[in-house]
Amino acid sequence: MSKAPKRARSTLREPDHAGRRAATAGWIMGALAAVAVAGASFTLLPAPSPRLASVDRMGVDPVTTGSIDPALRRVDPAELSQLRGELRALREEVAAMRAGAQSLSRRLAVLEAGGDPQLPGVVPDSGSIPMAQAMPPEAVEVPGGSVVVDVRPMETSEVAPRVVGPGAGEEIAGTETPDPMTTGSIRPQAGVPVSTTLPFAIDIGTAGSLEDLDRLWSTLQTEHRILLGDLEPRILLRQTESGALDLRLVAGPFADPAAAAMRCAQLLGHGLATCFPAIHDGQRLPGI
Repeated sequence: MSKAPKRARSTLREPDHAGRRAATAGWIMGALAAVAVAGASFTLLPAPSPRLASVDRMGVDPVTTGSIDPALRRVDPAELSQLRGELRALREEVAAMRAGAQSLSRRLAVLEAGGDPQLPGVVPDSGSIPMAQAMPPEAVEVPGGSVVVDVRPMETSEVAPRVVGPGAGEEIAGTETPDPMTTGSIRPQAGVPVSTTLPFAIDIGTAGSLEDLDRLWSTLQTEHRILLGDLEPRILLRQTESGALDLRLVAGPFADPAAAAMRCAQLLGHGLATCFPAIHDGQRLPGI
């Protein structure tokens, strides 16, 4: 009678252990499933980009504010200094070109009045200079040889004819328009007096002797073959303010001072150091 109840209690405890084991197994499986889902979602997240990292450091949203990383806006000081130097050189070059153009305009006005662009002096109110008397040629000793100086009038005639160009679409019969780059001449503008004495030229440099002038012409002709190839060089002897003789290299001829000034502008634009209108006079170079 005493052993029967013990078996009943034992049989009642067995279902409790099985339920606990099932609950524990279910909890473990659920935990493992949750860990697996969390790991899968972590692996699917993209890695943060460097741009987003820089945005986080800056605290600025580029989409909202339109700002970018300050490192991308930084300018190299060396490049900035170089750009400033080039801008300064460009401004100086423009100022020099303006000064050269003004100097050419003044010399051109003196030439049109019959004066000497090297020694402009004072032009009378009448706009003309008295006619110089012709003198016999004279040989002047200079370094490397001698130069024959022929003093002749250097002014336009008292009654200079005025050239009137043809109207639009009209041509002069029996004449051809010369090519300025080939002949160094340009059709005179209407109302400009035409010289009846010496043609015009361009002064392109100086030297201390005849040999140096010859070498200077050879060098300039090599460097500016297109602009100087059709011109004839001559030696123009001038006297400086101190009384010394200055050997000038001139090249021409040109029909009028405007053509000479235009050729000077082209040569100066191609790097020639000095150039201004002059008179095509003097002795030819020994080697020409």
